[in-house]
Amino acid sequence: SKISIFVSDSDQAKLYKSWVEPHLYCQIVVGVLGLKEQRNFISDWLSEDEIYVSMDDDLCDVKCMPEHSFMGLIKDAISKIRTGEYGLAGCLSNSDGRRFKNDYTHHLSHIVGCFWIARNHKNLQIEGYQEKEDYERTIKYFIRYGRVLRYRWAGVYTKYVQDVGGIALEGRKQ
Repeated sequence: SKISIFVSDSDQAKLYKSWVEPHLYCQIVVGVLGLKEQRNFISDWLSEDEIYVSMDDDLCDVKCMPEHSFMGLIKDAISKIRTGEYGLAGCLSNSDGRRFKNDYTHHLSHIVGCFWIARNHKNLQIEGYQEKEDYERTIKYFIRYGRVLRYRWAGVYTKYVQDVGGIALEGRKQ
């Protein structure tokens, strides 16, 4: 009941309706084409100050150290964002457990674009490059809050540029 799936057009909406069991989401929202344009559309669509979790469809897993869990990360991030000290949280940009440490940072560190938790601010729009929109978001949240929260005990496992669609789509640059 709390999951909305954002797609770029009505053809994508039809595909997702056929791929995803209806009980797993609340609604499919047709947005706009382009990664930064879609991220900005979602920000405009959400309420100001709404805390949300963003996950791309090429995200396979968020791997955690054994003493932690994915839902624990989400709940902790939401709790910390609610305090007003943070506006953006995420984890390491890969799932190599050898890099995991049982802590988190709050200095300026990249919050990867395939998975994050944030307080929505309609005036934090992405303006730069499509492929680096997550760097821009991280910097803008850091400027606003003076910190971003990155869990070092978790990392994303994705299908980056392996399948058709998304950034790997032939003719994407055009």
